[in-house]
Amino acid sequence: MYEHGCRQLGGKQVRPCRADRRGVTALEFALLSVPLCLLLLGTLEAGYDFFVQAALDSAVQTAARSVQVGSSQGYVSGKSVAAWVASAVCPALGHMLDCGQLYVSVTSIPSGTGQNFYTYMAANPLTLAAITSSNNAVCTGSPGQLMVLQAYYLSPTFLGMLVPSFSVPSPVNTAQRVHASYAASGFVNEEFGQGAQGC
Repeated sequence: MYEHGCRQLGGKQVRPCRADRRGVTALEFALLSVPLCLLLLGTLEAGYDFFVQAALDSAVQTAARSVQVGSSQGYVSGKSVAAWVASAVCPALGHMLDCGQLYVSVTSIPSGTGQNFYTYMAANPLTLAAITSSNNAVCTGSPGQLMVLQAYYLSPTFLGMLVPSFSVPSPVNTAQRVHASYAASGFVNEEFGQGAQGC
């Protein structure tokens, strides 16, 4: 017979309820497992973002150099960006990242306006929607022209749905949230001969 709480059960003397600690470990683990998993996912995502940013910076520098020395002069204003990205930027990005998520813009800074890289960037900020647009074109510029190469890489996010400030809606698929890494390079084209004019 059950009497006096946990003290007597079926004629046997047992520990009081307050001293019964069975199941406490399972309960503590259940309470701590969710924050622990979120912390682990957050650490993995931060590390992945650092890796993507480093790879993107390297790819942008390599692509900017190919424009600067004139090896990208076959791609002029109005031609598809995809062909140039596939040939000049993707190999520098590495094999671990999906080139389909890379968006690049190459533009010239108008000469004679007194603008430099910083004033041009402040007055003409590139948006993610603009760079992913099908109207985005490559302008490799002419010799001695001041150029700007900018790139976005849209990587998947693990915590994007839980922590919206860690991600942005993808302009390609608005139902999906992504982490947008950005890199830019400003440079002056070398005297490599006659290049594309009027970009």
